[in-house]
Amino acid sequence: MSSLISRKQQGFTLVEIAIVLVIIGVLSTGALLGLGEFRSVQSVKEGGQKIDNIKKQLLIFGQVNKFLPCPDTDFDGFENRSGSACLSDVGTAPYVDLGLQREDVEDTWGNFIRYAVNRGADTGFVCDKRHSASYFCNSGFGVNWFTFTETPPLSTDRGDGNYFVCNESAASCNALSVTNRANLSYESASVVLVAYNQDGHQALTNCASMSGASRVNCESDEYYHQGVRTSDEANFYDDIVVGISGIEIKRAMLGKTVTWNEYPAIVGQGQLEPTYEDFDITVADNQAEIETAGDDVVLVKRNVDTALDLGSGDDYIAIGNDLDYGANLITGTGNDSVYIVGLANSGVSLGSGDDAFVLGTNLTQVLDAGTGNDKIWIQGDIESTATFTLGAGDDVVWLGESTDITSSNLLSTIDGGTDYDILVLENMTQSDWNTANGLSYITGFELVIFKDDGTGTREYITLP
Repeated sequence: MSSLISRKQQGFTLVEIAIVLVIIGVLSTGALLGLGEFRSVQSVKEGGQKIDNIKKQLLIFGQVNKFLPCPDTDFDGFENRSGSACLSDVGTAPYVDLGLQREDVEDTWGNFIRYAVNRGADTGFVCDKRHSASYFCNSGFGVNWFTFTETPPLSTDRGDGNYFVCNESAASCNALSVTNRANLSYESASVVLVAYNQDGHQALTNCASMSGASRVNCESDEYYHQGVRTSDEANFYDDIVVGISGIEIKRAMLGKTVTWNEYPAIVGQGQLEPTYEDFDITVADNQAEIETAGDDVVLVKRNVDTALDLGSGDDYIAIGNDLDYGANLITGTGNDSVYIVGLANSGVSLGSGDDAFVLGTNLTQVLDAGTGNDKIWIQGDIESTATFTLGAGDDVVWLGESTDITSSNLLSTIDGGTDYDILVLENMTQSDWNTANGLSYITGFELVIFKDDGTGTREYITLP
């Protein structure tokens, strides 16, 4: 008994203490490693939440503004574009434009989240509704520059400039692997968002040193890869890749739930509200709601398939796709504004008043501007089948789109009518004019202004 009491008073031996310390050290190391792994997983999860929020804000921005923003390339929070086109197809999300804070577009490690847009958005394709880049066109008129039926992706056209995003089942992501659709999360993403997370600094500053899916995601080509996440040092991967397809964009921005703001505020009247809006206007619709006296604001997301006479009043009509065959449009008297994004396959008569007319493609049919001081912009060509008459009044006509050098061809006569009329040719120099003998298609105009020579100077000629 006395021996036991004596041992208790002596305490643990040095060997016993050493063993206990080793055990505690092992347990502590495991706990710290587990805690570190937990924190890393949580940080990656936070990055995923940030990407989901950016995607949400981009689609809200599109609903309000009718286009998606360009990438922010100088990290000041604002999109970077020149005219309608983006300065680059890769940057970060413009957080100020989106109503976010800088930290909202950074992953948990402080790396900017990549915002890649259609690779034609920094080219002349940006305002071509037949190209997926048109989702990023800011035309300045507050109308979608793309359509359900003509802008890819479509069932037979994935869309030039869009991205492939491979999923975890793909061993790699390249031209060969994307031929198997089972390897794809997206085969036509117009937008790709990437959070690089823990190894993001290396990916953003020295992409060539990366490997596997990590390298795919920091290169600037059409492939992105949501690989298998792993903390294994030899195969480390923790990127998050999310796309936005053109189908998602069209559903969000062309759906009937869109908040309309196509028309700017009018001095003394405030923001215009639609008096009639629809997806299409057909002969089955109640046209009595539209064809009334007074100021009409008619908003059509797709086609007008029946003739319309808006009567008297200051009328506004925006057609998001085409004015179809047999659907002649008459606005009557008043100061009217007509916007047709697609084709005018029928005649348009603007009547009397100071009118504005914008056509996003070629003029192929009759355009009679009537009397008044009118402003007309034909963004395509005047085709040989067209009849274009301005009537009385001091009128201005813009022909062509400066971002599309193939536009602005004159193949039929433009009659300016009486009074002082001006023609502005956005893609024609005076030398081009002389070579093309453009004078033979012009009558009733007093001044022709040619395209900007790149220094802000425009040549011009006066006509008898």
